[in-house]
Amino acid sequence: MNTYLKNIVEYYHATEKAYHLHWDVKNSLSVHYGYWDDKVSSFSESLLRMNEVMAEAVGITSSDRVLDAGCGVGGSSIYLAKTRGCHAVGITLSDRQVAQAEAFAKDRGVSEQTEFKIMDYCHTDFPDASFDVVW
Repeated sequence: MNTYLKNIVEYYHATEKAYHLHWDVKNSLSVHYGYWDDKVSSFSESLLRMNEVMAEAVGITSSDRVLDAGCGVGGSSIYLAKTRGCHAVGITLSDRQVAQAEAFAKDRGVSEQTEFKIMDYCHTDFPDASFDVVW
C-alpha cells in the first residue's frame, strides 16, 4: 500500500472514536455528512436520507449487484440489502471498517447479501461487468 493510501487508513483509524461518538455509528452505520432536504430535521435523519435519495435515483432492484466503493462501516451496503434486496459488495482500505461492516451486517440479518473486502476502489480485482451499480 502506498503512502497516500496508508494516510487514508490512518485518518479513519485516528477518527474512529469520534465517528462512533458523534455519528452514533452503531445505529447510523455512516461516516459521511448526510443529505439535507425538506424531509430531514436532524443529523441522524440526514444520514439515512442520503441512502434513500441515492437508491431512488438509481432505481436499485433485488436483481442488482452493487459495488459500494469506499463503503466505510458498510451502512449503504446494509441499507440496500435490507430495503432493496440486492447483493452488495463493499470495499474499503480499512481492515477495522471491514470487521465492523461484517459485524453490523450479521447483526442486521443481511450477511448473506453482503460482502466486505479490503481493496482500493481505483484498483480492484473484480472482472469487468461484475456489478450493475457502482455506489
